[in-house]
Amino acid sequence: MTNSITNPNEITDKKDKITILMIRAGEPPEEMTIENTLEAKQKLVGGYIEMYYLPTDDDAVIICNEEGKINGLPLNRGIFDEKKRLVEIIAGDFFLCNAPRDSEDFTSLSPKQIEKFSEQFKYPEQFIRLNQGIVAVPIKDKHKDYER
Repeated sequence: MTNSITNPNEITDKKDKITILMIRAGEPPEEMTIENTLEAKQKLVGGYIEMYYLPTDDDAVIICNEEGKINGLPLNRGIFDEKKRLVEIIAGDFFLCNAPRDSEDFTSLSPKQIEKFSEQFKYPEQFIRLNQGIVAVPIKDKHKDYER
């Protein structure tokens, strides 16, 4: 009979969960709790993951499909710098969590971050090429009642 005891840290790691903000192409943000495993993260983005640090002063990071643009995934949301210039377009579904730069751990977003990023990524975007570059245009709900 063999001893089947596993490393207790592996068990703990597999049970750990984190709170994220999921951003699917064409949809509003959704707060979710997921397993804190590589497999769970890859499943959400549909492939190998890539981290993209946001131009913020916290540890928030975008986790997206590493080959999203190469594989022709739909363009999802634009990332803007402090001067409101478009600096990146994320292709495919992605999510936000915390990933401190001095650690290899992924952690939950705080309620304040959930609120902040829900507002930042509230509307799906359409991307249009103009002479001066690419512009992101928010697609807002068109189902409003209008007065005559």
